[in-house]
Amino acid sequence: MYISDHFRESDSDAINALIRHFPLATVVLCGVDGSPQANHYPLLLEVDSRGDQKLCGHLPKHDANALLLKQAPSALAIFQGPSAYISPSFYPTKALTGKVVPTWNYLVVHARGAPTLVDDPSWVHEHLEAMTAQMESSRPSPWKVADAPKEYTQLLQSKIFGFEIAIESIEAKFKSSQNKSKADREGVRAGLDLQKRSAPPMYECRVQD
Repeated sequence: MYISDHFRESDSDAINALIRHFPLATVVLCGVDGSPQANHYPLLLEVDSRGDQKLCGHLPKHDANALLLKQAPSALAIFQGPSAYISPSFYPTKALTGKVVPTWNYLVVHARGAPTLVDDPSWVHEHLEAMTAQMESSRPSPWKVADAPKEYTQLLQSKIFGFEIAIESIEAKFKSSQNKSKADREGVRAGLDLQKRSAPPMYECRVQD
């Protein structure tokens, strides 16, 4: 990923926060024919006492990606945070010089590492409990795995594999108008606020009729 100095993010706390707030990752592996295969899985970030990091996920046993996770020497997990189109009209500079063009602001993290497929019911159960706890933590009455009938959850868990990606390298690009003047940054804030209020809800997560 190309990252200019303006937009390189090196704060590990900020990077980890993005992963935890936007856990649905695009996981890219190379197939046996060398072609890239991309799939989407929610991943849980774990950091041990030494600071070593790994990403933990799960997938159906019938998912063809399970074989790739078992064979691939490396995996790339891409986490996409907030993003927005930036209109030249947002910038006060437009009225002064006209020397502005459209762009796109976005936050993204790329994590690379060796994947390991896990076929261990205890690991899967603990992983699902941990992921559920993270995702339910802000709810007034958090749902827990134990809230469902044990026989039901055991049946479902028997049909999935776990997997880990031991993070070997991580890089982040937080493109948030850092290269603009203070006045133009304030213009972007105001423009995005107006854009958010006036945007149609057509792209919100919904239940299909």
